[in-house]
Amino acid sequence: MFLLDTNIFLEALLEQEKSRQVVSFLQNNNINKLCISYFPLCSIGVILHKKRKDAVFQIFLNKVVNQGLTVYELKPVEFIELIGAMDLYNLDFDDAYQYQICKKHNLSIVTFDKDFNKTDLERFSIDYV
Repeated sequence: MFLLDTNIFLEALLEQEKSRQVVSFLQNNNINKLCISYFPLCSIGVILHKKRKDAVFQIFLNKVVNQGLTVYELKPVEFIELIGAMDLYNLDFDDAYQYQICKKHNLSIVTFDKDFNKTDLERFSIDYV
């Protein structure tokens, strides 16, 4: 199973350079093998709201999240391990959150973020999944 990082979704939702690749990736992969974590889901909502794209967020929720994409979250007590990952791998909070979700659920991460290269996670870009 693959955890999709925030930047994968934002690439498509904001119609950035690799938008078509992301859309193709999402269309060609079984949604039951893909997941997102709660923190990035909120971040996507915040970013799209700031850009006045609430309708895009609504479509995202309806087409992706409400169609069976698994959403994982950490309990506050698990944040202690998250802090350890921040220190160990020099990650920012959101990357450490993603890291902990992957470790907890034995997931690989799909991301454009090269910061995950310094961790012990299996990292993929959309081109190699």
